[in-house]
Amino acid sequence: MSMTFTVQVDWDADGSFATAGDDISAYVQGVSANLGIFDARLDHVAYVGRCTITLDNTDRRFSPKYTAGPYYGKLLPNRAVRVQGTDGEDTWTLWRGVIRRIVPEAARGGTRETVLECEDAMGVLQAHLLSLPIQENKRG
Repeated sequence: MSMTFTVQVDWDADGSFATAGDDISAYVQGVSANLGIFDARLDHVAYVGRCTITLDNTDRRFSPKYTAGPYYGKLLPNRAVRVQGTDGEDTWTLWRGVIRRIVPEAARGGTRETVLECEDAMGVLQAHLLSLPIQENKRG
């Protein structure tokens, strides 16, 4: 059986990957992911998982400043990203997170590409500063 992969971005931030245009698999040139799971035996917490998605941007659809593009106004950080694999019978979510940076690259004499730099939920949590005042004489 052959494995096929699907890359989806929730461009409308509606909690669904079913909107037309959310499936960007046709434009994906490469995906590199790190799950952030323990790298060494003595580590006690997971690291931030990261995913880099390289997209074909020949028609400039993934350029945030291109006003005629179909994703204009939607190419923003914190959009949900999902990478799935399927063997025809079962589907697995291989990576899930949010976009941190969108980096369009116009290579002179080469292909136009855009790189989506993404982080998982651990990265989202680490980005928020949390503080809790000391609780004294309180019961749990």
